[in-house]
Amino acid sequence: METLDTITRQDLADFTVPYFAPNNTIVSVVGDISRDELIQLLGRYFGDWQQKKIPENVLPAIGQKKSPTVIK
Repeated sequence: METLDTITRQDLADFTVPYFAPNNTIVSVVGDISRDELIQLLGRYFGDWQQKKIPENVLPAIGQKKSPTVIK
């Protein structure tokens, strides 16, 4: 809990802003709406949202065990 208490709104913004872009987003729509209505609404609310370069997410290499491990 101690570390959660130290997270600020700015910390969250700094973390999400580099990845929050239309070229890194999935929009899922469910309901009684036509394709044309959906395109119109998406254009209205997201039409001026510009793509940007997304930082590469480099994950650490996963090493292989040389022998099986039993956890009791």
